[in-house]
Amino acid sequence: MLLCVALCASQVQAQTGAGPREVNAGDRETARSLMDAGDAKRAAGDHRGALDAYLAADRIMGVPTTGVDVGRAQEKLGMLLEARDTWLRVTRYPIRPAEADAFTKARGLARALATAVASRIPSLQIEVAGVAVEVPITVTVDGVALPLGTHRFPRKVNPGHKTITATAPGYSEGRQAVMVVESEQRVVKLLLVVVHREPRREPSTSPLLYIGFGLGGAGLLAGAITGVLSLTKASDIKDRCAESICPRSAEEDIDTATTLANAANVSFGVGALGVGLGVLGIVLSDDGESGQPAEGSDARLTVEPLLGPGWVGLSGRF
Repeated sequence: MLLCVALCASQVQAQTGAGPREVNAGDRETARSLMDAGDAKRAAGDHRGALDAYLAADRIMGVPTTGVDVGRAQEKLGMLLEARDTWLRVTRYPIRPAEADAFTKARGLARALATAVASRIPSLQIEVAGVAVEVPITVTVDGVALPLGTHRFPRKVNPGHKTITATAPGYSEGRQAVMVVESEQRVVKLLLVVVHREPRREPSTSPLLYIGFGLGGAGLLAGAITGVLSLTKASDIKDRCAESICPRSAEEDIDTATTLANAANVSFGVGALGVGLGVLGIVLSDDGESGQPAEGSDARLTVEPLLGPGWVGLSGRF
């Protein structure tokens, strides 16, 4: 273990990058304990536990010796990118006058380790086929999106299992899981397929909707008017008749009331028929999203009004 926490406390302040802070005896003793704990965990094969201890010591001291061991633990965990980045950070620590020899040696060791691990870092290049040139492609590696358009170039990754996805507007998703080993320059090929969608049609309204509700409204209004007139006539006749016996002078009014009542019934019937046609018009209207009629189906519509003595109806086929 290349720990030199007891020397050059003033150098630590400049190398941590955390602003001016004087390292005290408590900091140094805590860092020693953490480094010892990290060494013990590394010897036992617990590299994740060792990394946690080394990182804590490095946050306290921020010197080349702690940084070297952080990088070693990251390397053991397969975090080659992080290990190289840590060692390069150590090489950038400024050299101070009368620097402790352990710091100088750690800086040189970090440089050698960073150079050696560089050739072990694999790369991943993704080729996406089937997509038009002008369509943007989003590529992710283990759920992390790559900068747009950079998937075509080799990208440095840590070794291990990787899941690559590619998506583009109007195309199906491409997905592939691969195992990337150290030093490998892996090329992954994905094919995206155009997703066919029915074009959206302009909404259209069946004329039956307007005809039906127009006829229905007119029929119901006429039925209401003639019904009121018929009831008025009937009330007047009732006042003129005694025990269902009416004078001859009331016969014309009785015929008129009867005619108005029949007209009201027919009008209400026509109104109901019109409302039914209007509802049918709503059903037959196209909102632009419904699917096309099934192939071979008969899409023709036949509607016929039916009238009879005292009744009206509707006959149709659709």
